[in-house]
Amino acid sequence: MTDAYVPAAYLAKQVRGRLADWSHLPASRQVRAMLCWGLGQTPAIPAGTLRDALRGVTGAIDRELAPGPWRAHLQGARQRVKVPGSPPARGDIASSVADGLLGRTCSDHTSSRSSAHLSARRVAALVAVQVLRDLAPAGRGYDTVLTTADDMAVALGMSRRAVVDAQDLAVEAGWMGKVRAHRGRPTRFRPAKQARGGAVRRRLAAGGDLEEAAAAMARLDDDYLLVAVLASVDHPGWSVHWLGQRAWTVALAHAMGHEDGPAAFGMSRPTVRAARADLARMGLGLVQEWTADMGRALLAALDRAADEAQEDGRTAREVRTAALEARRLQVAERAASRRAYAEEQAAVRTAAQSTTPAADVDQSTVRPAEAVQAPAVESPPAQVTGRWVRLPVGYDDAVHRAALDSKLKVSGQRAAHLRVDGDRTLAYVAPFAAAPTGAA
Repeated sequence: MTDAYVPAAYLAKQVRGRLADWSHLPASRQVRAMLCWGLGQTPAIPAGTLRDALRGVTGAIDRELAPGPWRAHLQGARQRVKVPGSPPARGDIASSVADGLLGRTCSDHTSSRSSAHLSARRVAALVAVQVLRDLAPAGRGYDTVLTTADDMAVALGMSRRAVVDAQDLAVEAGWMGKVRAHRGRPTRFRPAKQARGGAVRRRLAAGGDLEEAAAAMARLDDDYLLVAVLASVDHPGWSVHWLGQRAWTVALAHAMGHEDGPAAFGMSRPTVRAARADLARMGLGLVQEWTADMGRALLAALDRAADEAQEDGRTAREVRTAALEARRLQVAERAASRRAYAEEQAAVRTAAQSTTPAADVDQSTVRPAEAVQAPAVESPPAQVTGRWVRLPVGYDDAVHRAALDSKLKVSGQRAAHLRVDGDRTLAYVAPFAAAPTGAA
């Protein structure tokens, strides 16, 4: 990375504008973000020049420019510019993702004729394509995809259960990796970035070689037939009733030029014949005669198919739009429900903190512990589910019972029974629904 001279006026203007945009961030993050921006330029802006430009902006920024913090920020920024968020690294990472997509996901043969394996290949292709879109100059620069099974089901026109099974199979096959998964939260996936040995040197029967196709895939050049097939994996045109997943897989097999054709992906001959007949309806001729430069023609045919009215009178594009809107409303409802629950819990905590605790009592009114009489029933019924809780020393049921009940009521509980054990007074705390009627 070569450093370059930058006019002071230009740099000062950039620093002021960017720090204004980042004013909501802590000073340390502002300095590191400024370093990432400068070192990520082509050519890079020298770190010393950036430091001089940052001096005197605000007192908080000046504290981060001291030798110790500055070295830490500079080291972190230099590591950051090597990852996908910086423009210089996007091309290399996009090439490795395209290499893994074509050399592994699209090249691996399978003997299984299960539709789940066809779905797994589509899911892995979608993850790789979404990463390549993010690595484009106008993208966000991420090399992973954060998504949910519901969102992926809408994008591919599949059921949620089928998507979950396909994700597991794709991870097991090594076509993508699961970086982070939490129950009830989106999952982060990373596409394969390494081709298996010899795959990138294999010739494509449809014209050109795999290295050339990988380069076109990295820049998403949809003039190339293979790139158009993969990049259109989430196109609504593949969701029409006479195309679907089988047709996409057959088109991919032919574009890849597998010697065994679609049989390399575990498809039976009757299935392949039916899929080829469906592809012929697109108006591009027999799929066996497609050439490597028919990418734009394929996308135009998919657009026509997506705008064609189906049996219910709606087009595939309208169905996809409705599904996306339903999914958006579902996410909004869940977010509103979570916010309402959080507000409810915050109100409960506030009420609990404002309630007078049973321990905070006037000790001058407390009778000796031995004066507390045990209730007639010392053991809770078998059907009551709760726990014994030790009360504060000097607890008097006649004086302090109201405060105790008020505190427990906030959490939906009550003291169902009292028991004196030597110098200790115990209360059996149980939920309202479990406590017997009339228990003291």
